[in-house]
Amino acid sequence: MKKINLWGVDFFGDVEKIQEKTILSKIRNNTHLSFVFLTLLFASAVICTLGLLINSTPIVIGGMIIAPMMWPLIQLSLGVSYGALKYIRQAVAVLLICVAITLISSVLIAFVSPIKQLNSEILSRTTPTLIDLVIALVAGGIAALAITQTRISESLAGVAIAVSLMPPLCVSGIGLAILDYSIFTGALLLFVSNVIAIVFTGAVVFMLVGLEEKQDKEEKKLRRKGLVVVAALLVLVGVWLYFSLRNYSFKIVAYNKVQEVLSGSFEEISFSIYIEGVKTELTGKDGNTVMVEAEVWLPSDMKIDYEQQQQIIEKLKDSLGKDIDLNLRLQNTISIVSEEDILRQSVKQKIEEAFLSEIDKINSALTVDLIEIYYIDESDLYEVDVVLRGDPAVAMTEEQRETLESVLKTQSGKEVLLNIEIISRVQLKSDPDVENERIKKEVRKLVEAISEEIDIASISLQNLLSVQVGEEEEATDILINLELKVPEEYELSADVFEYIKSQLQILFEKSFEIEVKLIKKTTYRF
Repeated sequence: MKKINLWGVDFFGDVEKIQEKTILSKIRNNTHLSFVFLTLLFASAVICTLGLLINSTPIVIGGMIIAPMMWPLIQLSLGVSYGALKYIRQAVAVLLICVAITLISSVLIAFVSPIKQLNSEILSRTTPTLIDLVIALVAGGIAALAITQTRISESLAGVAIAVSLMPPLCVSGIGLAILDYSIFTGALLLFVSNVIAIVFTGAVVFMLVGLEEKQDKEEKKLRRKGLVVVAALLVLVGVWLYFSLRNYSFKIVAYNKVQEVLSGSFEEISFSIYIEGVKTELTGKDGNTVMVEAEVWLPSDMKIDYEQQQQIIEKLKDSLGKDIDLNLRLQNTISIVSEEDILRQSVKQKIEEAFLSEIDKINSALTVDLIEIYYIDESDLYEVDVVLRGDPAVAMTEEQRETLESVLKTQSGKEVLLNIEIISRVQLKSDPDVENERIKKEVRKLVEAISEEIDIASISLQNLLSVQVGEEEEATDILINLELKVPEEYELSADVFEYIKSQLQILFEKSFEIEVKLIKKTTYRF
């Protein structure tokens, strides 16, 4: 072991003396395709693949613990450190056999398994990044150190390497089984980059602790070539994964922003809209377009029109600062209601129809602004809240409310509590309309002052420049049409209407003519 002393600190001072023969024997004995080795490898592949398929992290971890995959990689690192070609060849051969067995096992298991749904455990190992490479570098260094130091458990080294190797290799087999080549290639690329990182740091650690001292010139030359090749591959993979990490980081940020924009946009339309399966992907030659996919669940009576989609696209553009390719898969939701819900809905409909019919009989001038009907489970009754709008002069009595409530109970066959709120209707009119209303009101007063036995059926006004009266045409501003109900024996003289005209002319400084239609009241006695 080489001594390194900086600033009074003895680096590697706690590293045990290397038992070179013992370490070599241990590595070579374990890098051997024995029955135990193959059994552990197959069992690890089966457990990891099943854990990945059912999306269970604990099961995946259990499969990794028993994997013997670290030994060929450790021997490969040792071969590079020693510059020993025979170690390298043997390790590569065993590693390739391990890869083949693991791939075949995972392909067969995934092929016969009824569960083929892609999940988070699988997808997380299909997009390698620089972070994965750093993890593999650390794992390789820890594994090599654990082999040379007896106080560090070898199982710790095995788990460290298995984390980086077994899951991505099994995911690659799953991708091959379901014919999804993006899953296959992505996971296989992660596996290869991890192998390169582990071999490199393993070889560096072996050299640091002293497993390279007894070498001839050829071995030293081979060691240098091996380190250069592995380092070059590591740099190439690292550069590629660096850009992959940048894209991955953007995808994470973009995903969160897309979720926020879509959720907010659809909530503005309706709280009954749900979104799921959101995906974001950089597309285009320069990566200036973000493809956004999502499944949108709508109530069966609702649609998203083109204008609404364009508004969502503009919001996404503003949020991400890139062009947007939006693909929404619209699905309709179907509400499944119980027989009891159907019955209650039927009762509510009866109550609403009965109320609208009865309120029109009481006063057709009242309009219904709102009807809300609630079923109160504790009291087994229906509470009806109604908002009406009408003329301020029109009042509704408590007696009329009680009558309405009684009718609703009868029509629905249920207990009903009726609450009514009346809002005054304010009508803004132009000046001529206001004056006409004043004229009508004054006509009513004058007619009612003549006799209580006279009822006014209708009053209408006609604004004229002139009107034909007999054979002569006289200048007239307003023609008043009156329909009056009078008893059969009652007679009205022309003087009465001349008096009305004169009073109106004094009040409004206009000329009036009155046309009267008399309707005789008929009295029946039974």
